Amino acid sequence: TMTDKWRPFLDAARPFLNRAAQHDQKADSQPAVENYLAGIEQLMEAVKLMDNSEQRLRLNNEIIKYMTRAEFLKGNKSFEVESMRTLRISEDSIGNDYARIFKDVLDDALQSVHVFDAYVAVHHQVLNFVRFCELLIQKAPKLRSITLTTSEDSRQNADGFKELASSLEKRKITLHLNFKKTLHDREIRFDNKWIVKIGRGLDYFKPVPKYSIGALDMSLRPCKECNVDIYKLK
Repeated sequence: TMTDKWRPFLDAARPFLNRAAQHDQKADSQPAVENYLAGIEQLMEAVKLMDNSEQRLRLNNEIIKYMTRAEFLKGNKSFEVESMRTLRISEDSIGNDYARIFKDVLDDALQSVHVFDAYVAVHHQVLNFVRFCELLIQKAPKLRSITLTTSEDSRQNADGFKELASSLEKRKITLHLNFKKTLHDREIRFDNKWIVKIGRGLDYFKPVPKYSIGALDMSLRPCKECNVDIYKLK
């Protein structure tokens, strides 16, 4: 029945969460975190398929508990989630540009943003990052710092990043770059207590021919399917 579509995801989550707890007890924080995150991913899928709001609230609270523990093990001791919601971007949908995704997150209080995204390696991915920076400038007047942590492959864009950094500098915003060999997290942390995790990072738009509608206005461009999880911290 439709009502039980979420069960397989719940069943899939359990072994990960059990393993996470075992590693956690032994103080093996790295595998504990990886298993917590894998379990959380399955629970998120389950939540989306639940019709009963009471069940959803219960499972949401469970997710928040595991999330807080994983963040604690990563060294974020003060991570406490106040609320979370999920946006589902469906295959070929339009109207899901950055302005819509980040509309609740960008405000006058925002001063620094940290983007963790392994895929800012090829030309269109760098353009996505530039678009994201443009939105930040429009919506967060007090912004002073943008940090990008990305993969080693992205070093090939050194010139592009330099160009972007100098244009941000003119607006009194500093761009910091970190390159890492392994990067699991795809998330964006805002210092006004929001965290946004996009399943595909910033690169969730489909390619379109260069002179067609959606080539420039991303709200008119079809998307790849993915989830966006938005957390408000206490």
